Amino acid sequence: MSDEYIYTFPTGTNVSIKTPYGLKSEDIKTEITQTAKCNRCVSTYPNGLVLDISQYADLTIIKSNKKLLDNNDGTMSIEL
Repeated sequence: MSDEYIYTFPTGTNVSIKTPYGLKSEDIKTEITQTAKCNRCVSTYPNGLVLDISQYADLTIIKSNKKLLDNNDGTMSIEL
């Protein structure tokens, strides 16, 4: 990712990312890997958005190629 924004949250934090609507799951390219240390999911959307989410025992790291905005209600939106 050329521009990369990184967000970290302690385990147990409930965060939902509002992604583009009207997409079918087959429209999103998803790569999932699991290791003893972490579960990782990289989702690439047709509009170019890439979300790279790594879940560890004590925290979750979200990397994105677009800035995410905190909606102060447990959700985040993609900055347009």
